Amino acid sequence: MTTPQDLEQPASSARHSLDPVAAELAARAANRQLAAKAAQQAAVARLGQLALDQRDLQGLFDAVVGTVATVLDCRFAKVLELRPDRLSLVLRAGVGWNPGTVGTATVAADRGTQAGFTLASAEPAVVEDFERETRFAAPPLLPDHGVRSGVSVPIPGADGFFGVLGAHSNGVRQFSHDDVNFLIAVANLLASAIERSRLEAQLRQAVKMESVGRLAGGIAHDFNNILTVILGQTQLLRAGLDADTALDAELAEIEHEASRAAALTRQLLAFSRRQMLRPEKVSLNRIVSGLEAMLQRLLGEDIGVETREADDGGWVKADPGQLEEVVISLAVNARDAMPTGGALRLAVESVDVGSNHPAVGREMPLGPYVLLTVSDTGVGMDRATRDRAFEPFFTTKPAGSGSGLGLSMVYGMVKQTGGFVYIDSAPGEGSALRLYFPQVDPDDTIATAASGSETVPPA
Repeated sequence: MTTPQDLEQPASSARHSLDPVAAELAARAANRQLAAKAAQQAAVARLGQLALDQRDLQGLFDAVVGTVATVLDCRFAKVLELRPDRLSLVLRAGVGWNPGTVGTATVAADRGTQAGFTLASAEPAVVEDFERETRFAAPPLLPDHGVRSGVSVPIPGADGFFGVLGAHSNGVRQFSHDDVNFLIAVANLLASAIERSRLEAQLRQAVKMESVGRLAGGIAHDFNNILTVILGQTQLLRAGLDADTALDAELAEIEHEASRAAALTRQLLAFSRRQMLRPEKVSLNRIVSGLEAMLQRLLGEDIGVETREADDGGWVKADPGQLEEVVISLAVNARDAMPTGGALRLAVESVDVGSNHPAVGREMPLGPYVLLTVSDTGVGMDRATRDRAFEPFFTTKPAGSGSGLGLSMVYGMVKQTGGFVYIDSAPGEGSALRLYFPQVDPDDTIATAASGSETVPPA
């Protein structure tokens, strides 16, 4: 007698006969997954060693995109760098893209693009098929290359994000959890290398500035004493002459030129932090407001002067005369950067610098500061000019139009007070110098003291 179980037996046997095939396929898939993960881990190790050895960031970027494309089996890979205006990203390195695209192609940094969405969300963005994607649109760069899928992760930076690391394919594709983790690991390696490069550049600049400062200070110290003798002897000679004689006029010219040279040595001594100081409690509000009328006359009618004061007075410990020289020097620089007119803004505010304070170097101790921002609407500076702006005798002005000591003097004076100075500028976008001074309590007692070397000030 045939039972229902007997009738089902052949079908059951067929199923069991297929199980080994399915198991074999599953095993192969698992092996491929393990092999892919091992390849990714090996690639991360290689790139980690390269990041330690490589001092050329562009070379590291190029190696990263090549490795990412190979390991993920993608035609395209990219490193997008966030521009200073934070409105767009530029293709810093890539493989698979059309000739001339790397270094020139840009992508908007808003949430409407994959890269912008990645930065805004601070998380990976995976796209299986751009034709079905609803969170954001593909920027022209992707459809122009026939891209259908992709994955991108943020590259951390010192003050937010450096940019985006990504990979793309022409076909519809699912990127695995391991793929995403691989990109995150590589992005973190890049972030470490970028930060190390930034700190090394800061160190090199600090060493160079210190060396130049010592040299300038030593020369200025000796030259200052020579000028003191010249000025003293000239004044003694003039004292014995009638004011309307030709010899007195010639001596007056000598005295005038020697006084100009003495002013230059004072600037050099300020840069090298060897100038005599008379620090006291002073309100930056009062310094700025007291100079406003004079600055308006100095800059001319084509340049407007705007000031904003701190609510608490902006009290610092500094030499008032030096602070006035700083403000005037920055105003003159701003005037020269606005030949057709513009606006100069001076803003004083009290700020508490914490560990996440934006755009502040890590050498700056945390705590309360008074920030003086001097900004203009002038021609601005490119990166190369910004990097050398505080060097003595460096100037972009024509020969005979400037000594190149203005910003170096500002740098030295701010450093003498224990402060810090930074430049934000871009061609065509004006400049903003941010001067941070340690804040003091106006009710605290501060002893007035002179500091510096044995330099004899010129008469």
